[in-house]
Amino acid sequence: MRNSRNILLIALVALISNVFAQGYKISVQVKNTPKDSLCQLAYYYGDRKLLKDSARVQDDKGNFVFEGDSKLEKGIYLIVVPGGKYFEFIANDATEFSMKTTDQDYIKGMEIKGSPENVLFYDYLKYVGEIGPKMATASDEEKVTLNKQIEDYKEKFILEHPNTFVSVLFKSMQDVTIPDRETWPDSTYGYRYFKKHYFDNISFKDPRMLRTPVFEGKVDYYLDKLVVQHWDSLNAECDYLMAQIGTEGNYEMFKYMLIHLTRKFGDMKIMCMDEVPWHLYKNYFLEDKRVDWIDSTNMVKIKEEVIKKTYNRCGDRPPNLIFRDTTGAFHSLHDLKSEYTVVYFWSATCGHCKKATPILWDYYQTVKDKGVEVYTVCIDKDIKEFKKFINKYNFSWLNTYDTENTNNFRVSYNVFSTPTIYVLDKDKKVIGKKIDVKTVKRILNDKLGLPQEEEDSEEEDHSGHNH
Repeated sequence: MRNSRNILLIALVALISNVFAQGYKISVQVKNTPKDSLCQLAYYYGDRKLLKDSARVQDDKGNFVFEGDSKLEKGIYLIVVPGGKYFEFIANDATEFSMKTTDQDYIKGMEIKGSPENVLFYDYLKYVGEIGPKMATASDEEKVTLNKQIEDYKEKFILEHPNTFVSVLFKSMQDVTIPDRETWPDSTYGYRYFKKHYFDNISFKDPRMLRTPVFEGKVDYYLDKLVVQHWDSLNAECDYLMAQIGTEGNYEMFKYMLIHLTRKFGDMKIMCMDEVPWHLYKNYFLEDKRVDWIDSTNMVKIKEEVIKKTYNRCGDRPPNLIFRDTTGAFHSLHDLKSEYTVVYFWSATCGHCKKATPILWDYYQTVKDKGVEVYTVCIDKDIKEFKKFINKYNFSWLNTYDTENTNNFRVSYNVFSTPTIYVLDKDKKVIGKKIDVKTVKRILNDKLGLPQEEEDSEEEDHSGHNH
């Protein structure tokens, strides 16, 4: 019985030790770092560097320790010393190790104990560091030779240490080898091959890649350089990237990619690019159960945003508008027989509208005989100012109004500020939306084969008037 108790006690002690071993302890010495100065432990996350921990230098020898109760997420980390200088290391299965170097040359002077992979990592950095000075004075031919030496080093490393994260990094940075041009079946084969195989050596199921300076740049290059910059193509490519992550699990990569794509295309000021975040909101934020980081208030806002843009997407035919003019006659937007139609929502009390409307009217005089019609909708509840304004300028285009929002145009055309302008084609499909008069001119001049106007400052304030 006593032996059984001893065995149980030993097992319990081992279990407790195991639990505490899940943290991290990194002992660092950087010679000549002042005592009590603050050093930081950071990590890559996309194109950012985020703070993980900090430590004070303990003595005049430059010793300090980073220590935590939970294991470091795997990836590349940075140790930042006073002055903003830093050196890197690989966070992997090693939970306790030491790094010792000098401020004269962090890489060349580095000594590592307790982390075999970081020893290998710094062997590579030291090798590259020896070649660097040779590159500075080498001829073009010599640079090719030196670069090949580095690539050969990486290839040999991958063969000898296939299970290290360093090998994963080396693979992710390899260029796509395109077949000889003589074998191409057509002139675009090289591009198509490069695009198809671009992510061959990167796993979207490996969250370690997020904590490197490599992954986000690869994704952005693919989207910026290899994909047609049209919202429809980009929507398809966003779906392709999300599909590489999978439909279950892989929470960290899923969250990162979804947020990154939404921010990337949400910040673009190019017309119709709002279709991309709309697509992501509708198909992922609102449909995938892994989206659990959005609170209820912001989720309501996302749903509202999706609804606002559902009926007026670029390339789609928005709902018909049937409004009366000042004589009481009704006019149907969809029944207009015109090559292009400008739909102009405005208010007679909006200061910006008072400037923009006459400019649009003047432009309309130059294109109305070329198949362009303007369908204006005054959104004011009191139409006295509306009638006064159109009589002042003698506007003879379609002057309609809807004091009661009978067609629910505010939602179907996303009209929450004035002026709100759309350009529709012959089939009444959206080819331009939420734009200013200058952009109307640019779109129609391009469609009609007219010369583009020189840039001017006719509409410096595009903020509009909220309603």
